[in-house]
Amino acid sequence: MRPFFTTLILTILFAGRLSLPVQSSGEILRKDQQLFSNPNQLLVTEDGKIIDHLSCQRINLQFSDSPIDHQVGTHISRTQRNHLFIAVTHKQQWLFQSTDEGKTWIQLKFDTFKKSTISNLLILNDDSFLGMTGGGKNPLQCYRSLDQGKTWVLISTIDSKPFKIIHVDGDFTQLQDGTILLPVNRRNPPPKGRPWTEHTAVQHIYRSTDGGNTWKGGGNNNFWDTLQQAKLRIEGTSLKSTIPGMGGTFPGCYETQITELANHQLIGAFRYSGVPQPWHKKMELAWGMNTSRKQMIPIVPGVAGDTRILKYIFLGNSSDRGKSWNDFRPVLDDNKKSVLWYGSLHGQVVQLPDGRLVLIHVRRYPREDQQVIARVSHDGGYTWGRKAYRLIYGSGYPRSIVLADGTIVTVSGSTLTTPQGYVPPGGRFSAQVIRWRLPKQVK
Repeated sequence: MRPFFTTLILTILFAGRLSLPVQSSGEILRKDQQLFSNPNQLLVTEDGKIIDHLSCQRINLQFSDSPIDHQVGTHISRTQRNHLFIAVTHKQQWLFQSTDEGKTWIQLKFDTFKKSTISNLLILNDDSFLGMTGGGKNPLQCYRSLDQGKTWVLISTIDSKPFKIIHVDGDFTQLQDGTILLPVNRRNPPPKGRPWTEHTAVQHIYRSTDGGNTWKGGGNNNFWDTLQQAKLRIEGTSLKSTIPGMGGTFPGCYETQITELANHQLIGAFRYSGVPQPWHKKMELAWGMNTSRKQMIPIVPGVAGDTRILKYIFLGNSSDRGKSWNDFRPVLDDNKKSVLWYGSLHGQVVQLPDGRLVLIHVRRYPREDQQVIARVSHDGGYTWGRKAYRLIYGSGYPRSIVLADGTIVTVSGSTLTTPQGYVPPGGRFSAQVIRWRLPKQVK
């Protein structure tokens, strides 16, 4: 069993050497919009300068005039015949299908469980659909569809015990051996009147080996009961800290995406947003994150006084199909400096046929200049280039798949918002698909 106080570090994707505008949020212009204005061209920048352009195809998925109060969730999956499906989630749900590798899309009828929307979508190896709904104070509910989302059958549940609240914390991943992984967050809010830092939250990667009919993970309930009765919490004391129990990841992590690489190793992209730790300030300076924080002080309320390393993506690996996790680390270049902007909150790693890894992530701030950006690694995700591939302009949760020829199909919400994160008057709730390819690797 892991040590009683194995805890995990909060890690974030950093930003060093940046050139963001230092203005109040009400004065910020959408200065980068021009980088995304050509639907057939993808611009590449390095430290704010345009250095290259690639051909691409952008397809808008517009489906509602409803006001938005948060980012748009998207999920992409494919059948054995290589038909692609996108589920778009806000306060409603939409399903799109492509039979030509993402070049064109049609909207399908989608049963959304009456009052609930699914927080996930996966097409299994047998072409059935898997979806998850519920959460909060209620159990998670796993549904299966045999008719491409027209009807659904409840097949299993995951409860929060011994915690009070449970949430899906990322997308499903099906491994080559058929195992299905699902990041799950369980937590207890702080006692009434106490600061948020006194909450308890843990993330585990739950697993199913029977198509979602049963799930394992979360550790021993007696352990968590004992911890809570003793009024103790899991905290991240170093990058080597992990959460006890099968599937435990790292303290302070949320919004996780898992990818199986060609060598069957798993890589996870974690949003790091945990409790402040004594080592945060020192490492923020060492990794060059302080530059990005300073540039966000006039734009993002509360940044100046926040002592956490947070709102960055950190990476981790698993060599036992998600049962345990290790090698928690920020996204750094070969000089050990962060390549990310402050507010690179959530992302996903995909692998190209030639072995390169691509991290596709959001840059949330400034809110009226939000973007989806990609970064590339040539060494399995340990160092990353400073080139930023500018994919989609607007606000969303990006998801991607890679086709056999190396084409990447990325979908994300693309709503442009006000500084407060709302759709401006006359704005639309929207999402966008981009089909793009990296240049061939120089040998």
